[in-house]
Amino acid sequence: MAKWECPLCGMTVGAPDVRPVHAVSPNPNFQGRDPRCHKDEHKAKGWFDGVPMVWKPDLAKPEPEKVEKHPGFSLSGELKTSYSINDQPKIRKEVSGVMGIIDKGHPTHGSNFSSPQTLKQIIDTLFATVGGTKREDAAEAVKARYGYDPRTMLMAK
Repeated sequence: MAKWECPLCGMTVGAPDVRPVHAVSPNPNFQGRDPRCHKDEHKAKGWFDGVPMVWKPDLAKPEPEKVEKHPGFSLSGELKTSYSINDQPKIRKEVSGVMGIIDKGHPTHGSNFSSPQTLKQIIDTLFATVGGTKREDAAEAVKARYGYDPRTMLMAK
């Protein structure tokens, strides 16, 4: 997840995945700008309204087709197991329980929901919906249960 980081203290807050471009306004009082770290000690160093925070992008994720070929990080048989459309709701419920999130899946229907999915695809789909502070906890839980880190899309063991 991308973040804003204070260059002095290292404090971070969540940020959008794409670096926001702030429009220049004729009036500088209305110009958009990066957020500020408002710690009192930063104001004491002469920063009027806090230290400007620096946007840090999320680490680039590997291309999914190369994950299985990565030496030493082959996906486990469990992650390659394919589940039919009838079995997927049960698997989604199990994986969402491991992640500690609520599965917002709905009954499957129509041609858009007819293809089988691997456990890896189900994990990646659910993990993409997790945000904020729960993201790291969900990733660690998946890593502990399945040996797979959804942040890097690589096996952790």
